[in-house]
Amino acid sequence: MGADFFIYLVINEIKIFKHMKKFLLSTLLITAFSIVILQGNNMKYMISDDNHQSAKLSIEHAEYNYINNLPPVAICQDIIVSANDSCVAIVLPEQIDNGSYDPDGDSLIFTLSPEGPYPLGNNEVILTVTDTTGDYDQCIAFILVVDDSVPTVLTQGITVYLDSNGLASVTAEDIDNGSFDNCGIDTMSLDTYNFTCDDIGDNLVILTVTDYSGNYSYATDTVTVVDTIAPEITVITDTLLLWPPNHQYEEFELSDFVISVWDNCPNLTIDDVDITFASSDEPENGSGDGNTYDDILISNECSNISLRKERQGGENGRVYTIYFVLNDGNDQADTATCYVYVPHNQGSVTIDDGPMYEVTGDCGTTTGISENKNDPFDNDITGLINYPNPFVHSTKVEFYLDEKQDVKLEISNIQGNLVKVLYQGLLNEGDHAYKWYGLNSNGQKADKGIYFIRFITNEKVQVRRVVKL
Repeated sequence: MGADFFIYLVINEIKIFKHMKKFLLSTLLITAFSIVILQGNNMKYMISDDNHQSAKLSIEHAEYNYINNLPPVAICQDIIVSANDSCVAIVLPEQIDNGSYDPDGDSLIFTLSPEGPYPLGNNEVILTVTDTTGDYDQCIAFILVVDDSVPTVLTQGITVYLDSNGLASVTAEDIDNGSFDNCGIDTMSLDTYNFTCDDIGDNLVILTVTDYSGNYSYATDTVTVVDTIAPEITVITDTLLLWPPNHQYEEFELSDFVISVWDNCPNLTIDDVDITFASSDEPENGSGDGNTYDDILISNECSNISLRKERQGGENGRVYTIYFVLNDGNDQADTATCYVYVPHNQGSVTIDDGPMYEVTGDCGTTTGISENKNDPFDNDITGLINYPNPFVHSTKVEFYLDEKQDVKLEISNIQGNLVKVLYQGLLNEGDHAYKWYGLNSNGQKADKGIYFIRFITNEKVQVRRVVKL
């Protein structure tokens, strides 16, 4: 060892870890890089230089005071903690400590065994408290991990369709849109599973999600119930005959044609059928048929129809075609057709030559007529109304024209005879109004009863029934 490699170090206190003892030494003069070794009452120093060469130096009869080291005291507490998003708990040793201490005032180190994370339930752990000399103490505690987080509910609205029995159903899984919980979902339930015809449209449902700890949450969404099954009309298959051709009306009701109706929502009856349209294969006032108008009359309620018993002379008879519609109120409908013949001669064959004269029922309002048109619903005359109806002294007739055109506004009686022309000529586009004071063409008061307001253009005829009191 180099002779000149000495430094002077004053040591006022050296801790020597042997049998957990502590020694206080008097001031000593020693070399650097010393290791203190106790042998009996003597102090020996192992010293070494930078070249790791060593030598031994003994100091006999060193003065020291002997002091005992006291171990720490561990004190635990049981705790309750909430599970995190991964359904476990992270716990620090200091959370278990409940006032552990070291009698000597040494610093303490806390450790837990096992270290965690800790699953749901009661977990036994050991808290170890260690001082700076390595002395330690332990205690046992319990960590209760609980799940107190409610599930997150995600929903979606769906559309369901009624079956042939008028029923539809959903499941909680139909409404669920990815609900989740940190510790898993136990059950999902709805407040309503089954739907009927009474539920057509939007219905709010509640989805409740419960986890394995009994925590629950809920959200609402919409179940739209739709009916896509059309109703059905069953009508007679026989052709009805009108005879004799005396130019009189024959009135028919729905029950004369309709046998039964059916719908998956069993709230329809025969009375729900409408006579929406009728046609004749002969003109309204053709050659040799009596010089009458309004051969087809559909009631304002579209529940009955009156057909005039007449046909043209020298032709093959008249065919009335009647069209029925049954609408279930849910945008689903069925149609049916029946035929009524007026033969030219009794027992002769009647041939359908196609529609020549057509009447469209405006159910609940007016009866519209369009002559020699393939589309009876195409009508540029709109809003034909009259009020009051019934009336005593006068009734006001109003209508609207989409374009400038020639029109004729007239009144006819139940027999189809002309009573009064209210206007005839060219009218501009727009709203128009005329009054009928209940007089005929001669200025005389017309009899009380049923009359028809006829609005006539080059292509169309629209009719409204009016009652004079």
